[in-house]
This record gives sequence, structure tokens and C-alpha cells, in this order.
Amino acid sequence: MKTRLRELRKSRNLSLRELDAKVNINYSQLARIERGESYLNQQHIDVLSQFFGVTSDYLLGKSENIQPVNKSAKKIPIYSQINVDGGNISVHVEFIQGYLGISDDIDESDSIVITANDDLMKNTGIMRGDILLISKNSKLDNNCFVAVAKGSNPVVIRKFVIMEDKKLLVSDVGIEPIGESHFIVGKVIMSSRVFK
Repeated sequence: MKTRLRELRKSRNLSLRELDAKVNINYSQLARIERGESYLNQQHIDVLSQFFGVTSDYLLGKSENIQPVNKSAKKIPIYSQINVDGGNISVHVEFIQGYLGISDDIDESDSIVITANDDLMKNTGIMRGDILLISKNSKLDNNCFVAVAKGSNPVVIRKFVIMEDKKLLVSDVGIEPIGESHFIVGKVIMSSRVFK
């Protein structure tokens, strides 16, 4: 199936590897799609349409209507890395991978979106590259997922557990008590997987 992927990618002066870094779809898969040797799944269609700001029908070559999808919808950046410095969240433009459209009931000032950046939560279903919407001011519930930083290390996702009045962080490799060097950015309120 022929798509407009190559045309859209070139209009942004992006290489396949650069597009891979921005939308989290493997560059060799993107190349096969551009050559018509592979198909876009629904997740790819959604991510690429949103990234390029076109309708899915335009991306798939079914329409000449290039109208941006949800032009008035709220969008917030998806960060590949977030750091915490002295209790302040630090984000940098170079870590923006794309944008996530959010509904009007989500408060942009309370929200931050990151991609999971380690493999220490596989057993709980969170995989490296998953897109996670974090609410900075939501109440933490027992057994919820949180974005947390320890010292100056980048933010990671862990399970928050309260056991015998102790607050703990749980990953596939163990349990760690929450100490003074930990900073909880917020609670994971939504997750999405981009398949490669």
C-alpha cells in the first residue's frame, strides 16, 4: 500500500533515523512502509498523522484533504527524558519526541508526558518506550505507578506501595524505601504503547 509517508518526512527534512527518534517507530520499518513493502498498523497511523498534523486518510493516500487533525485540540510535548534539580522539574527541548493530544478535561499545567526509559517494569506491563501521562498533583494511591527521580538521575517509572506505614518503590529488580533523595514527579494516569 502506497502512503504519503516519504513525502511528509521529506517536507520536514527528516531522515528515517530522525523520524524514528521522534515517533518511536523503527527506521527500518519506516523504510519498508515507504517502499510499500509493509503496512501501517492503526497505532502507526495515529502517531504519524498526529506528528505530521494531517488526517489519517491523507497519510494513507485516500484523500487530498490535508486538514490538520484536531487543529484546536490541546497538545503537550512527549519527553524522552526529564530530570529533577533541587525539587524542580527540568525539561529540555532536545528531549521532545512529539506531541500528545489531550482532552479538554486534562489540565496542561498539571500534566507532563514522558516515555518509559528503562526495562525495570516489564513484569508490571510498562515497557521501554511506552508513552505515559503524568499528573503532578494527583493523590498517590497504594499500588499506583509514579514518575520518580533519585538525586540528579533522570525520572523513571516505579510502582508506589505503602506497606506497614512505609512508602516503597517497586521495580522488577526489587523494593526500595522512599528516602529524602527521591522526588516523586507525579502519578501515571494514562499509558500508551507504540509498537515497533
